[in-house]
Amino acid sequence: MAFFLLVQDIIYIKIIPFFRSEPKLGNRDRALIAESAFAILRRKNEFSQFAASGEGSQARRLAL
Repeated sequence: MAFFLLVQDIIYIKIIPFFRSEPKLGNRDRALIAESAFAILRRKNEFSQFAASGEGSQARRLAL
């Protein structure tokens, strides 16, 4: 659940203001970001399994 709240925060804090400040970007750019975000969410369990081993925090390992 915390992961989804983090994603929601990123959307509202970073992505929406970015698109508002860049009017040249259009539907294709929004679609690319949406598809990428949903692909990450669909494969979150798989990524979490990969990140289970290693050093550092899980968030860092997921990002790498």
